[in-house]
Amino acid sequence: MASAPLRESRLGQTLTRIFYRYIILILLGCLCLGASIALAGTAYLSTQLIESQAMLQAQATIQTVQQAEQLVRTSKLQSAQEGELAGITSLSTSQSNRPRLFSYWNKLEQQSRGQSGRFFLTYSPQIVRDSQRDQPRDRFGTEAQKFLQTNPQQAYYRQDKVGDRRYFRYATTVQNADSSPQILEVNQSIESLLQTRQQGLLWMGLGLMGVSSLILGSITFLLRGLRQLNQTLRLRVNEQAQEHSKLAIVDGLTKLATRRQFDKSLEAEWRRMQRRTQDLSLILCNIDFFEEFQENYGQEAGEICLRVVAQSIQGNIHRVGDLVARYDQSSFAILLPHTNEVQAVQIVAKISDAVYGLKIKHLPSPVNARVTVSLGVATLIPSAHRQPEQLLKMAKMALVAAEKKGHNCFVVHTPSSTQA
Repeated sequence: MASAPLRESRLGQTLTRIFYRYIILILLGCLCLGASIALAGTAYLSTQLIESQAMLQAQATIQTVQQAEQLVRTSKLQSAQEGELAGITSLSTSQSNRPRLFSYWNKLEQQSRGQSGRFFLTYSPQIVRDSQRDQPRDRFGTEAQKFLQTNPQQAYYRQDKVGDRRYFRYATTVQNADSSPQILEVNQSIESLLQTRQQGLLWMGLGLMGVSSLILGSITFLLRGLRQLNQTLRLRVNEQAQEHSKLAIVDGLTKLATRRQFDKSLEAEWRRMQRRTQDLSLILCNIDFFEEFQENYGQEAGEICLRVVAQSIQGNIHRVGDLVARYDQSSFAILLPHTNEVQAVQIVAKISDAVYGLKIKHLPSPVNARVTVSLGVATLIPSAHRQPEQLLKMAKMALVAAEKKGHNCFVVHTPSSTQA
């Protein structure tokens, strides 16, 4: 069963893969949503702006028409100068023959229709059944008539389509020449404004698509770089983990197994030899007077000495399953499964001769002018009533005996006796 940290690590890796796989789609969706909201907001605001502008023009037109009607009533229309009525065509009338306002508006409608896409309609604010006179001409007029009948002080307006063109239609109640109420409807064409708005929205959409593509490309490039960086960092972390794992089992200086690895191997080989009822031998080897060597020749020379001696010992151990480890600062352990006492002694002799044959100068040594080693050997057949520590203790006792004996020698320890 996987441990909790392992499950969390796998979950994190899965989430990371999902993030890098779908982040582009998520960002693309967000950009499309943002662009859609921006376009919708712009369309709404532009529509409100067009309607607001058209409403102001309609109100100005109605005010101008009312001023013209006032001139008609006061017989001043003939003296009005061109352009005085803000673009509304002047009508001539005589004082003795004043036209009714309804007729005036009809003539005004005929003259203004087609000018700037604006035209006027007039009809009664009262709904007259079975009569088409002064009645609305379409649905908008009917709705405006009903609305203004109950709300005479307000205005009724909206966008509407008349024929094949789009208009902003504005209706309000005004006073006729005889002070009777009349509905005046102003229809202002907004077709060109809507087309301009559509073109603006199109260009805005294309611009947003371009900007979104640029942003998406930049984010994609950035994410690709981050992904490569993540992979590089992961590789480095794995390499460091392997290095740390290697350091846990391999000594950095001598390249031999560490004390920790030796302890694990001793436990494993003890159980294996116990099952097979075979000999397990252990050799402890210590460089004689290594502290004096290091004090005299320096730390760097001491490290070189350790490496060379370690390589010499390892060079005399050839079988698969045998283990050479750095046991202490200047001592080494050689674990030999399937090896009896006689075979272990033969290996000890080879190691001692090999180290002496290195001819490493060691003048501070009271034993020899060369680097030498002392060795302790122990052999046991593992059993259920014994522990691996017993074999290690026997090898240590043999090593101490060899050093007491004068160094540069080996001692074999057995359960019954100690031999030189």
